[in-house]
Amino acid sequence: MPRVGRMPDEKLKQRAIERLTRKTIKIENCWVFNGSLDKNGYGLTKFKGKMIRVSRLSLHIYKNFDLDSKLLALHSNECNYKSCWNPDHLRPGTASENLGDAVEKGTRIPANWHKNRKYFLNKKEN
Repeated sequence: MPRVGRMPDEKLKQRAIERLTRKTIKIENCWVFNGSLDKNGYGLTKFKGKMIRVSRLSLHIYKNFDLDSKLLALHSNECNYKSCWNPDHLRPGTASENLGDAVEKGTRIPANWHKNRKYFLNKKEN
């Protein structure tokens, strides 16, 4: 039984969706959050008294992602907006997977690129 004064989780999720939707611009298939952003450009909102990235909240609401998980919310390769919260563009993943995705997308050069620059330059051209 929920404690007195606490809103049920489903109602909290529904309110969060309504709040996010009011601050969203749809660009192509992306749901781009146009509210508060962190220093890296990811959307931020308050949920259950804590500031959280909207991408993590979207995974929690639509895919039952555990907010206490150490996994990250990763964007698909066709999604180009850090503040996108479309659940079809998101998946849980590790920091290592996130770095691999960024290298593959060309948004980050690996730390050892100088040792393998021919490989990375050739891969980017293909």
